Amino acid sequence: MELDALPPREIENGGYVFIPPLLPQCVINIGEDDLIFLAICTPRFLPENYEDLEEI
Repeated sequence: MELDALPPREIENGGYVFIPPLLPQCVINIGEDDLIFLAICTPRFLPENYEDLEEI
């Protein structure tokens, strides 16, 4: 998990991260299993507000 200018950190299975509004963030799967995560957003997430910073 990368959050703004903070050093990257690993999030364990079942862990959680609070992301304050307007902070850049990135979630990267470093494991071999599929990454499944739940995002709870308020105000609700709108696709037009999403900005992909990397090309896959």
